[in-house]
Amino acid sequence: MNPVVTWDIASKWKNFHPPIRPSKDDLAVFEKYLQEKIKQKGKSLKLLILGSTPELRDLAKEHGIVPIVCDYSKENYDALGMLCKKEGKELFVNCDWRELHLPEPVDLVFCEASFNMVNKEDLRKVLSNAMKIISNNGLIVAKTWIRFATTELSFDALVQSYRKSYSDVPFLYAVPLLSFFYDEDQGSVQKRHQRMKRYEQEGKITKEEFSSMEHHGYDHSPHKIYLLFEEELIKILKEYFTLTNIEWPKQIGMNKAPIMVMGKKGL
Repeated sequence: MNPVVTWDIASKWKNFHPPIRPSKDDLAVFEKYLQEKIKQKGKSLKLLILGSTPELRDLAKEHGIVPIVCDYSKENYDALGMLCKKEGKELFVNCDWRELHLPEPVDLVFCEASFNMVNKEDLRKVLSNAMKIISNNGLIVAKTWIRFATTELSFDALVQSYRKSYSDVPFLYAVPLLSFFYDEDQGSVQKRHQRMKRYEQEGKITKEEFSSMEHHGYDHSPHKIYLLFEEELIKILKEYFTLTNIEWPKQIGMNKAPIMVMGKKGL
């Protein structure tokens, strides 16, 4: 799992925009499943959020639900809580997801890129724990970044495609850079930042394009974002759950991330 340090994403969160933060289309998908579960369980619904994403916490409180928010860092939880717009109660669980245990089952689990915070081996540990804590009719709704095959496309061609069709969106938010360079950078946001800075100096991207990466803390971050190809991710998920649906919210630029909806096996 990523180092147990407080990356200043918490303090920088206000500088991020969708699709790094949940978009309105992402939130519409989460809300759809939340409303379905509220119809079944009422306000007694037990909702677990893996991570401290303010938008998901707000969504729960907007519907009168007291979310259980699980984060390895109390500092992250508090910092991101300052960006919540809705007042309401929460239950905080200070825990590494690989060791997560709850006293009673939950009906719904929300994940905003949570599966991208752990490597493949640790993902299996997280999924195994999640399998044990969801109720028989429970669901996991997980937005997850995936890798796309880009081997036939050069970086110059990627940039030209951006300038031709997607330049209305800032470069960072429109171009799937982590996926494109994943084999070389292994998901390191710091290496991605260094690479793009070098490309800006070499004239491969403009100063304006690079500027979309500033003020995010990437230049000194130890953080890694782990990506699997869609087929590989689905194969792993199916080891633990029944994959009931894959939602594809509207993409932003070239970036798109599916929302995986999963329930208990055999139910």
